Amino acid sequence: MLALTLLGLTLTLLGSGFACVALWRDHRAYGDGPVFPWLAGAWQWLRQQSFRLLPWLRRPATVSPQTTSVSGSVETTWAVFVGPEIPEDAPLEKQVALLVQRVNYIEKAARDDRARHNQDIGAMQDEMIKLGERLDQADRDVERLAKDAAVGTARLQLRGLLLVGVGTILMAIPTLSDLL
Repeated sequence: MLALTLLGLTLTLLGSGFACVALWRDHRAYGDGPVFPWLAGAWQWLRQQSFRLLPWLRRPATVSPQTTSVSGSVETTWAVFVGPEIPEDAPLEKQVALLVQRVNYIEKAARDDRARHNQDIGAMQDEMIKLGERLDQADRDVERLAKDAAVGTARLQLRGLLLVGVGTILMAIPTLSDLL
């Protein structure tokens, strides 16, 4: 009967160990802060009290210089109008012809600008599509990570729970046999 009790106790402790390992894995992967905040607070208080009572245990603070750099770039485009000069004393037909040349140049510059802007818009749309694909992939990664978190440690917790249950039953057998 003692062997059953010891086996049950061993299985219970092993199952509790599985549960602790699962908790530790979950907290290491997804937790922020200590597992037991009140215990961390008590430990911090104890350290402060020991440093107050034993000042030679204090470590001096060290300061290390840090550097930060920021860089940026700005791209601008300047359009300079270069066209035929229209003299004021030229005959009217020549002024009209020069004016038509200027208008044609302005139309060509506007078409070129429109084409360049359309290319820029196309590049932006491509970047937005790529960004959308990356966001979709990130969503799938988060979903997979959540499933892994839920399923991965749940199996370990279930094994631990089964071992605790079997261990408890084995420890209860000697007690029940004494009662009967």
